[in-house]
Amino acid sequence: MIESICRRSFFQFELPIRFRARPPLIDGDAGKWGPHFLLPPLVELEDQSPFADVYCAWNAEFFFVAVDVPERHGPLHSDPTQWWKHDGLRICIDTRDTRDVKRATRFCHFF
Repeated sequence: MIESICRRSFFQFELPIRFRARPPLIDGDAGKWGPHFLLPPLVELEDQSPFADVYCAWNAEFFFVAVDVPERHGPLHSDPTQWWKHDGLRICIDTRDTRDVKRATRFCHFF
């Protein structure tokens, strides 16, 4: 029974997002961002191999995200009315540093 529970649900993760003064080059090759912008693959806690590399950075004006899915072939498939299905990326940001509020507020942003 306990094996069916996602191991990541037992932890609250804090991942450092590094500062990047200049915007990255957007050319389809996320690997050029460099390893210091690469987020750790938390799926490995489930004894699974990561299917994508996720890079993040920020500066005073922007929050940058790049995703590299090396085994992806063919066109992307998405449906804005059912965004949780098919190909996509969901980014949730809480701009406060409170850890005792367990619900979304006006400071939570969903992209």
